[in-house]
Amino acid sequence: MALFHSLMRYKDNGLIQWFDMFEDDRAEIHLSNGDSYVVFMNSQYIVGESVVDEANDEDNPADYIIYNTWDQVASSAKRHAENCDISMVSFGRFSRILEELND
Repeated sequence: MALFHSLMRYKDNGLIQWFDMFEDDRAEIHLSNGDSYVVFMNSQYIVGESVVDEANDEDNPADYIIYNTWDQVASSAKRHAENCDISMVSFGRFSRILEELND
């Protein structure tokens, strides 16, 4: 549910046009410029390599893994995400990324 509420906040702030939830932790966001991205938000407080594997689902691989600032993110998970071409960003940083993507 955390992802849904986060996406609603981004939508209310005009950063995304709309979104489709695939699961509680995965959604496709659509920007006003027509671009779309798959985002993943883990419900656990520890983000490890297994979270990256889950986000890298072969049917809908994530473009971004979003985490909260109080989550513990393993450095090995960050490296693994980079190897999988997934950007791992905090909730606040993702807001700024959305602003840049909308330009």
